[in-house]
Amino acid sequence: MDRGRFLRGLLGQSVVLVPLLSGALRRAPDRPAIPVLEAHIRGFGYHAGPQVLGRMRPGDALDLVREPENPYDADAIAVYWSGYHVGYLPREENRTLARLLDGGAELRAQVVRTCPAGKPWEQCAIRVELGV
Repeated sequence: MDRGRFLRGLLGQSVVLVPLLSGALRRAPDRPAIPVLEAHIRGFGYHAGPQVLGRMRPGDALDLVREPENPYDADAIAVYWSGYHVGYLPREENRTLARLLDGGAELRAQVVRTCPAGKPWEQCAIRVELGV
């Protein structure tokens, strides 16, 4: 079994193991990343999303920032584009990713597509990858 298949299987297992292994998940420069999430940014219309949407391009890097003190979600992960807070990862998808970030794993995110004419919650799709 190759490393990528092993890690994909592990991510589908208990979240309890993830923080223990996350130090081993830091990406080496010559290794690929594993896609772990593709979703629309939540809260995009309530943050700086509409303000910067016209400048966002597919492939643009995004920063993921843990917000463990967030009053609405202890697993919250904020999404930033060029220093602008544009929203959050979906709550129903963020628990395991929050544990990975807390454990020091490298998660990378990028813009996949934008749709300025779409509904605010569908205007920006992103991909999150785990460095292995």
